Amino acid sequence: MIALRVLTAIATCMVTPTTATIPRACVRSADQELPFCNTSLSTADRVEDLLSRLPLQEKATVT
Repeated sequence: MIALRVLTAIATCMVTPTTATIPRACVRSADQELPFCNTSLSTADRVEDLLSRLPLQEKATVT
């Protein structure tokens, strides 16, 4: 009986469509003016700008 419930749960997860979208930076025109979106800047400058905008808790989770 438990195995049937587990299989039903797995099957439900496999057929349930997901509507979640991954947020993307630099897509909106307003975002393109941000320094970390400016591809003419060096990678180091862009990373430094982006990290300066993150709150401390988010910085702790960046890998």
